[in-house]
This record gives sequence, C-alpha cells and structure tokens, in this order.
Amino acid sequence: MSVKAGLLLAAVLLLFPAPGLFSQPAPRARVIVFVHGLHGSRESWRAANGAYWPDLVRTDPRFAYSDVDVAEYPTPASNGRMSSVQLSDVLWARLKQDHVWEHREVVFIAHSLGGILVEEMLLRHPAEAARVRFIVSYGTPHEGSTVARIASLYDKDPLLNDLSDTADNSFLPQLEKQ
Repeated sequence: MSVKAGLLLAAVLLLFPAPGLFSQPAPRARVIVFVHGLHGSRESWRAANGAYWPDLVRTDPRFAYSDVDVAEYPTPASNGRMSSVQLSDVLWARLKQDHVWEHREVVFIAHSLGGILVEEMLLRHPAEAARVRFIVSYGTPHEGSTVARIASLYDKDPLLNDLSDTADNSFLPQLEKQ
C-alpha cells in the first residue's frame, strides 16, 4: 500500500470508524459492584489463597450477562476528614465515572462501611436507586460499632463518629429511619 493510500485509509477510519473501534463496548444489562469497608481497598476482595472475588464472578458463566465493577473511596488509616455523607458522594461520582449507572440493573456487594455508604448514596440519588435490584451487605454496622466508639477517643475521623454505637450518634438512626 502506498503512503498516499495509507493516509487516505487512516482518514476514512477516523471519519467513519468501524463500530466499536474507538468506543467502549456497550454495557451488559446488569453490573455487580463490589464496595469495600473502612480502611479497605480493591485488595479487600482477595482471599488468603489469592483468589479475587470480582474475577471469580467475572469469569463465572452464570454471570455472563453481568459486568463487574470494583468501587473505591478514600478511607485513610487515621485522621480521615470526610463524613459518611461526603464519602457517599465520592462513591456516587466514581460509579458515574465507571459508567455503572448506564446499566439497566445494578447489584451491590458491600462490606462494613461500604454498606452504609451505598445506602446513603442511594437515598441521595433516587433516580439511580431505581436501577438497584438488590444489595448484599455483610458486616455492616447498622446499629453502630463499639470498636468505632473506642477508636473515636484517639482519632477524630468523622467516620468513626458516624459508625459509633453511642446514644448521641444521630447518623445511623437517621439512615435507618430513611
């Protein structure tokens, strides 16, 4: 092929690209979103034997019509500065960036604080909440955590107050009420 013909072909491809050549594939009908807990990360979903839960779901033929997303939000080991409400907004923005809300159905698998953030996020974004079919939430401290209360004596992270089991914690009872 001559240089001239190659340039012409390149121009045609740029003007009239083949379907899917420069775009992301269309999302599947459903997306399964993994949301870690307090002080977690993407690696929270890795088992002791090295198996990675999102990859197990992604490669299982029973989930062939599902995409998989691993959501992250910042939770420093100490002296965090964001409340649960602020982190739920961060989570929503990340999910929007990851095109999660473009799926017809959304399923959440959430651990600990991740379950609290998912609930808060969905209350704040009812249009997106309508796409959620179910939430698998485990280890989520809906009634508060003694560990968070004790840790809040040493660390002023707003999350610890939100997760505390003290009587003056208004965040969790309000979340439950909503």
